[in-house]
Amino acid sequence: MIFAVSFLVVLGSVFFINRYFAEPLSSGVLPAENAPPLPPSAPSATVPLGVPSSSLPVVPSPTGTIPRVPPTAASSSPPVVLPPAPKLPPLLDIELNSIVAIRCSFSNASGTKEEVRGSGIISSSEGYVITNRHIVDREWAARVLGEPDPGYHEVPDECVGELLDFSRTISPIPQATYPFSPYPYFDVEFYPSNWDMRFEVVFRPSGSGASAAEENALDFAVLKVKEWNLQKYTQGRTIPTLHAAPFLASVLPGVGEWTLIPGYAFQAIGENSFDTFRLLITTYVFSGAAYGDQKYTEIPMSLIATTESPDISGGRSGSPMFWRGYVVGLRQSTFVSDRRKGIQVSARIIKEVLREENFLQAIERLF
Repeated sequence: MIFAVSFLVVLGSVFFINRYFAEPLSSGVLPAENAPPLPPSAPSATVPLGVPSSSLPVVPSPTGTIPRVPPTAASSSPPVVLPPAPKLPPLLDIELNSIVAIRCSFSNASGTKEEVRGSGIISSSEGYVITNRHIVDREWAARVLGEPDPGYHEVPDECVGELLDFSRTISPIPQATYPFSPYPYFDVEFYPSNWDMRFEVVFRPSGSGASAAEENALDFAVLKVKEWNLQKYTQGRTIPTLHAAPFLASVLPGVGEWTLIPGYAFQAIGENSFDTFRLLITTYVFSGAAYGDQKYTEIPMSLIATTESPDISGGRSGSPMFWRGYVVGLRQSTFVSDRRKGIQVSARIIKEVLREENFLQAIERLF
């Protein structure tokens, strides 16, 4: 029997209906052709997944500043006065063991099953992990994409995660050449009995007071480790210590600065491809931020970045974007028109929503 396999590249996750088949989704991030004109110095407006094209213009942000350019501003508007750039945080090495491979399974009343793969980032040594909402909430994902609700249960039947079996750090500065060429990659075998931890979904943004466009851009959720796979950790193997990654919400990269996005991508590498998670590291150049159109007009909600070649690997959703060794965003999707461009949920909006909803304890190291 031959099974058809297709990838969802608009959202960075890999979706499998009954594990082997997924309908391709045509919705996605498109140029804002009908957006109000921006000043000549600003780039053409683009919008994150599911957002009407007249909302959330992209504005370039020099390091340490987040200028707000109104979408209706005319070319004769006075220049934006930028405050002095704050001191940049010190460089930190990136701990690859803070990145989690995630697999969630869903079912509905008719018995249809779906499995979703993605990544997450450990945000607290207490067991909190931040990932994309569309990985753990299929009803929300269908609504954002404007598709019929498949009727899957509101929460996953199961979400499990796996870490590297060893500790490894990389430099926060993108390297042209690495000890491994061009970057190291690591394969994790994720068989049904080989998972490390089982999660429960403990937080999803309420969207209170947000516009529809802003709510669609709030593509993050918080998981917490519910239990460890004690069957795996036997015969002298100890449960690993969780390494909480540092989050940077006080400053953005400057336009043109390099960032690193390590995450567990889907790779067609054999008959057991779905069970093999490959930790890939991709370099991206930061190019701007998209702001809210109602509640979060002063907060960069989505970060736009570009890589040198099309990023066609599915399963990248939830991968952290690191700058100077700090998490500044969470991988959400790619542009349909140009797969070199990626959209990340900003650490700034994650922090703001968690603060509003009294769940900021999910981030242990916040800068």
